[in-house]
Amino acid sequence: GVRGGRSGASRLQKLILWKHIFSYLAPADVQDTYNAVALIAERVVEFAVVRQELCRQSCLSWAWYLLSSSRYDSAAHAREVITKQSLLSALDMEQARRARVRERQAKPNRYGPLDVATHPALTTLTEETKSFLSEVMKAWNQVACGGLRHAAGIFVELHTLYKARAAKCAEAGRAFLALQMPELAAQAHSEAASTFRLTQQVLTTVGHPLSAKLLQISGPHRVMPESAAAEARFESVNAARCS
Repeated sequence: GVRGGRSGASRLQKLILWKHIFSYLAPADVQDTYNAVALIAERVVEFAVVRQELCRQSCLSWAWYLLSSSRYDSAAHAREVITKQSLLSALDMEQARRARVRERQAKPNRYGPLDVATHPALTTLTEETKSFLSEVMKAWNQVACGGLRHAAGIFVELHTLYKARAAKCAEAGRAFLALQMPELAAQAHSEAASTFRLTQQVLTTVGHPLSAKLLQISGPHRVMPESAAAEARFESVNAARCS
């Protein structure tokens, strides 16, 4: 039977043993079974060598494909650039909206701050109308945070693109290491670490005033810089081990 991917007959590694076994199976007029067994063994070794080389070349081609696509895939890089520009545009639009709100708030108001319950101009309204206006004010406050939430969605998309590129580099590094090519494996893992760092750098290097506020609103994007930094440290360790 076959156990652990190997046949029990693999323990018989000496050709003389197989010669004695096949001597019982060979036709009566065949006397030289040893040469036949040796020829079979030679063909088996040749097949194993060719198969191993084909598997090696296939794995090497896949590793180079992954690393090259992460480096030179113009379509993927264009999506990253466009998404990053969209993020900056969303932050700029939100900053401009906030500037307009501050400008309106800076204008003198003879009634003071708007409070639906106590505002002089609204004291004659019915309770139902006041309740409606309160709901309108709540909706306005939600819209006020909509610009940052839109930017947060773009940031999630950008992080997904960076993560996909880094995953290609990491997989290429593991393939190179399996092929006993430590220098190429170290390069691939280093590129994976650098790509993971882009998620955190996109909020710090752009220098946008709202970059920090983007991480203050709730959502899955808040943990992305920390998780990307952890992945970058992990890939840096893998690269150091390969060097």
